Amino acid sequence: DFILVPFGGAGPLHAARVAQELNINTILVPLNAGVLSAAGLLMSDYVHYRSRTNRLTLNSDAIATVISILAELRASAAAHLNQLGVHGELRYEHSLEMRYIGQAFELSVSLPDNPALLTYEQVFELFRAAHHRVFEFSKPPEDPAEIVSYRVGAHASVEPFPATPFAAASKTPPTRTINLTENGCATTCMVLPRAGVTSNGVSGAGLIEDGTATVFVPKTWHARVDTTGNLILERDKP
Repeated sequence: DFILVPFGGAGPLHAARVAQELNINTILVPLNAGVLSAAGLLMSDYVHYRSRTNRLTLNSDAIATVISILAELRASAAAHLNQLGVHGELRYEHSLEMRYIGQAFELSVSLPDNPALLTYEQVFELFRAAHHRVFEFSKPPEDPAEIVSYRVGAHASVEPFPATPFAAASKTPPTRTINLTENGCATTCMVLPRAGVTSNGVSGAGLIEDGTATVFVPKTWHARVDTTGNLILERDKP
């Protein structure tokens, strides 16, 4: 029921045979497959986290301290990003590491966007709900909880990643052939660039070179491109 998404320089080379072992019939090889991690870094937000440990029993008197610490962490995270030259509007995420008093392990409790409006009742109910999701039970409301640490993440968006204009080839360009041995069998295989794969596609056996990765299309597979340039490999129906 799933689609296999290979990446790296050699991932698409072995993807079809791995898919067959898993009884998967469709493969999607994304653009920039061979440098997917680097492309992901260029597309990802700038993110910086600040945290602080300050063990505190949760009650109505503690909320002012919670709000103050989170505000200090926000300011510290924003100052760090600004110092690195990251400017513009920031988005924040806030969480507390909490546990029932007497427990040995904490769990992360996500907070609303504006922590200045937090109340004791709200934080306690968020903790009890998170505890129930993880451990499938919550203690009675009179059992006290405590905060162990505080965490704030500041996010800044990056400029949109420049998209490479893509247009499917209207016809398959002239190809060359090579002899390769795969699974102990000699095979005559055509070689063509990724830009030469049309929307109608090509049938294996073939090697598709895209500059950052090599894609092997066995005899029982068919390769085509979709409208955004992803290479789709589909296994022939028996």
